[in-house]
Amino acid sequence: QKRAFQERRRHRVAGKPHYAHPEYQVYDGQVLNKTLFAKSGASAVAWVNNARLSGFATDAPDLEKKLLAAWGKPRIQEVKPRWEASCPESLALAVGDNACVVARPTEVAAYDLRMGTRLWSHPLTATPVPWGLCLDRDGHVIVTLTNGRVLCLAAAEMASR
Repeated sequence: QKRAFQERRRHRVAGKPHYAHPEYQVYDGQVLNKTLFAKSGASAVAWVNNARLSGFATDAPDLEKKLLAAWGKPRIQEVKPRWEASCPESLALAVGDNACVVARPTEVAAYDLRMGTRLWSHPLTATPVPWGLCLDRDGHVIVTLTNGRVLCLAAAEMASR
């Protein structure tokens, strides 16, 4: 009998629970100390403790294993990132083919995955909902705000400003 998943992978779950109210703090180590790791093509990005982005080449030896071993730590000792960007108080991250987008309390900003260059930013009228950010296949950035509004930003238009 074939199993649905042939390969066994380790996953760690962290972050504010989706059932939590966005204005109430959660005091749990898994919520406060976390690293989200995502790959896209030849690039990868780690979002560390909602405060820093680190960009990596996916061909680095044992990258995932080393990132998992450094879970919740401020630095990943054995892996040197290609780039780093500060994003304090960030609430959401979405990763696309060539860029990642970060939502902070006052703005949404996009960064090039390969070099970490800030491509564009857009001010927000209200705080984004934690994890209330997504990208569609046409390059639109969709942001859900705590005031009930939903914004759809065209990345191509944002980059040309």
